[in-house]
Amino acid sequence: MVERIRNKQEFTLAAHVEELRLSATSLGTDGWHLFCAALKENYTLTSLDMRFSDIGVEGSQFIGEVLKCSNALRSLQLSDNRIGDGSVFIGAALRVNYSLTSLSLCHNQIGDKGLLFIGAALKSNNTLTSLTVSGNNIRYKGARFISEGLKVNHTLTHLNLSHNNIGDKGAQFMGEAIKVNRTLVKLDLCVNNIGEEGSRFIENSMELNKSLKHLDLSRNQIAEKGAELLHP
Repeated sequence: MVERIRNKQEFTLAAHVEELRLSATSLGTDGWHLFCAALKENYTLTSLDMRFSDIGVEGSQFIGEVLKCSNALRSLQLSDNRIGDGSVFIGAALRVNYSLTSLSLCHNQIGDKGLLFIGAALKSNNTLTSLTVSGNNIRYKGARFISEGLKVNHTLTHLNLSHNNIGDKGAQFMGEAIKVNRTLVKLDLCVNNIGEEGSRFIENSMELNKSLKHLDLSRNQIAEKGAELLHP
């Protein structure tokens, strides 16, 4: 299959295939175009792993087009693909996709701008339950964008925002979302440069939230005083 794509030959995915792993497979722009064209005609694939495949911005556009018409795909792994500004295509697709439940976009250089599109998508998406955006140089603005989506989203249960840099201000935005969100069960905010002030925002929000069961604030700048706030 990979050789046919690289040789720019049309192909179809076997109808019985439900899971496909193409990690560390670079197909080039034309190759990704052909591959995604085949995906549009497929109605059985539920899980797709494309980590470390050098998709880039253009490839992200093709993936977005697939998500807009896919009714079968449930899990999509796109980590480490230099997506960057291509997050606009992923975000636009999530607004109209009704099948995807798990999406990983970690280590893709999407930054705060990427969270603008993803956060906006969460306001209307009602199928995604797990989202990973760790290691994307996300700061407090990105935290604000994702928190706005969380305030009105009713399906997301797992959010991994670890290894970013949202800081205390970002923690405040996340705290505001935690106060009103009633579906999030697991939130990973480890390694985000959150200090004692940020931990106070989180601690106050937890008093009003009974659904969040797993909260990871490890390897931040909370120190002993902040830890006492969270675990009196």
